Formats: sequence, structure tokens, C-alpha cells
Amino acid sequence: MVKVCVIGAINWDINYFVDHLPAPGEEVLVERKDTCPGGTGANVATAAARLMATGEVAMLGGLGRDDIAQSQRTLMATEGIDTEGILTLDAESGQAHITIDAKGENTIVTVMGANALVTPENLHIPAIERLLWEAKVVVITDPPLESIPTIVELAGDAVLVWDPGVRVAEAGSSLLKRMDYLVLNEVEAKGLSPEVVQQTAIIEKLGKAGCRFTGSEGTIEAPGVDLAALELEVVNTVGCGDAFLGAFAASIASGLDVNESLARANLAGAINASRAETRGSPTAKELDEALNPPEEEA
Repeated sequence: MVKVCVIGAINWDINYFVDHLPAPGEEVLVERKDTCPGGTGANVATAAARLMATGEVAMLGGLGRDDIAQSQRTLMATEGIDTEGILTLDAESGQAHITIDAKGENTIVTVMGANALVTPENLHIPAIERLLWEAKVVVITDPPLESIPTIVELAGDAVLVWDPGVRVAEAGSSLLKRMDYLVLNEVEAKGLSPEVVQQTAIIEKLGKAGCRFTGSEGTIEAPGVDLAALELEVVNTVGCGDAFLGAFAASIASGLDVNESLARANLAGAINASRAETRGSPTAKELDEALNPPEEEA
């Protein structure tokens, strides 16, 4: 039975590794190029699925009629994700061209393709309606803004988690207040109205400093993770926020409290940063081992 339902972008990532990010008008040489599955929604679903049982996470979104679509479906099925709610649409599948420098910083140019066609009308199919109604937690990343009220309506009593990014300024207080958790960076959180802050739990992503939770329980500061203590180092920061969000949703859906869910989310994001691939989120075994390292023998 599905416990977490994620709706958002499904992309194919083309990664270009360079010494430094180009300034306007500057040309830099690519030292290495690789391709891998990505897209915020699919990344979040994958991160959640690696911490849950097969079939407990569903992905909703859009893919085109192309080879990328078949590869994406196969890869998600391999991760144990329910793909019944992925629409096949008359557009190319989404793609992201990502430039990554030696410090792991990046710039991204995205072709939305089929992701942009996940409209309110397309959401009213039996598979999507069933999955949204069945889920304990519904995670909204970056579907078309006009589709979000329909998603909220179809989700019933599910816990709603939304990471709106820059669209938080467009969303309007009435929609933001309907969420159980808003996941934002510091700048986005500062732009919220007092009305929204009073009625919605806010999770502020603070990068390597961790995160801050503000809700009815008060304010919780969840510190960042010292990768060096885990004998790891930053390789690629792309997808870290997605790993964070997927781990948080999986933890909440599994009945863990906010404190523990945030700690697990921070760790998942940090581990993701230590890996070259966009979907570098840990498995349940890897996360548990990092949370509870074995004691050294005397």
C-alpha cells in the first residue's frame, strides 16, 4: 500500500563537470560528462523509496513518448516505486543540463517538456486519484502551479509537504496555508506573511548548517552533518535538497516524530553530497549505519 506519493518533475540529467563555473560570456572546457536520471520529483521519490518497502512510494508526473520515458519507468520500478500514476504525454521528456564545478557548486538549465503538461484536467484519472487518496504523505515539488489546488483536493486527509522554491511568491496565502509543511530556504521563508507562518509548519533549509523547524511545537534547530567525521567529502551538491525532502517524507510516513525526521533528512542530504550522481541518497541500511556508527573497540 502506498504511504508516500510524490508529484513533480521527472528529468534526464546531462552533467558537465568543469574546473569553475563560467562567467557571462566565458567559455570553459568540460572535463567530464555523464548522464543520469533526475528531476526534483523523481529524485524525492527515489530518496523516499530507498528508506521504505517496495510499493510504499508512488511517483506522479509526466513523461513523453521517447526512449527517455522507458528508461525512467524502468529505473523507478527498480527502486520499488509505483509508476502507475505517471502520465504519457505528447511532448519530449524533461531534461536538465547541469554544470558542476570543482567545489560541487552548480548551474542548471532545464527543458520542462512533459512535466509542464501535468494539468488539472490530466490529474483526474482513476490511478492518480486513488494514489493521492491512499497516501499518508503527499509531497509536492514542482508540478504546474495551477495543478496544486487539484492535488490538495484529491489528497484528502494526507499530510501535505510542499517545497515551492521561488514560486512561493506566486502561490498566495490561501494555498500556502493548506500545507502541513512548507520546505523553503532562508530567503524564501523570510518572504512569508505572518498569517502563513502562524498556520503552517515551516522547514528552513540552511545548507551545510542543517535546518530550522518552526511549528506548533516551537522552533527546532537541527544541526548540519560533519561529513569529515563520516570520512566523506563534498563531490556534488545537486540533488541534496531532494534527498533531504524524500527522507523527511519517508520518516514522517513511518510514524517518526519531527525531531528524528529532520535528523534523518539532514543526514540523507549530506550523504547525497558525497556522491557524484544526482540520486545519491542512501539506503535505509546506509542511513541507519551513519546514524548509529559501531563503537570502536578499546
